Amino acid sequence: MLRILDKIDLPNNEYLKLDADISIGKLLSESELFRFKKVSRVLMHLENKIDNQLNIVKTAKNNLIKIDNLEQKETILEQTLTDAFSKNLNFLGSLEKEKIKEQLTKSINNGHVYMMDGKSEVLAFLIIKEMQHWGEEKLLVAWIWIKSDIEKQEKVNIRSSLQNLFRTYNIKNIIASIHIQNIASLYFFEKLGFKPVAISLKDI
Repeated sequence: MLRILDKIDLPNNEYLKLDADISIGKLLSESELFRFKKVSRVLMHLENKIDNQLNIVKTAKNNLIKIDNLEQKETILEQTLTDAFSKNLNFLGSLEKEKIKEQLTKSINNGHVYMMDGKSEVLAFLIIKEMQHWGEEKLLVAWIWIKSDIEKQEKVNIRSSLQNLFRTYNIKNIIASIHIQNIASLYFFEKLGFKPVAISLKDI
């Protein structure tokens, strides 16, 4: 059984810190804890590998394109939310979906938005934002969407591009908050190198 340590406060959520270096598979197998505590979200953390040799960062392969046009941001966000709500996040209620949409609409105005496109379609869409927490600068992955029916190599390219993009921000701590029922995203972030560090509980 996992022990729960001190609380971690982040905007919109309060998290309880886990005391173990644990995999997503092991975390999800702690079913008794999850039923009893009614876990809502998992906070995942990546210690970003920062290289002081800027030429390495500049030459790192990155196929993500930054979007500055607000109308384009809003259009792609709407498309990706519609897709996610019908697939990976289809377990969410209407109120929770509206809350997520509202938060992400704000994030595209004060965050950094990227996309990767194919010949005629969006393959990946990313919203990240810098934030201060306990006096430390962190990079929050607010939203990431990846087209489900793409080739394995394209998924590998997306992961590689994300890792290289994170390095360009020169921020050591990168975090993401993921719904406990969004299994695909939990394992995707683990492949990126993120580790579960805390859980958020549902209101009882």
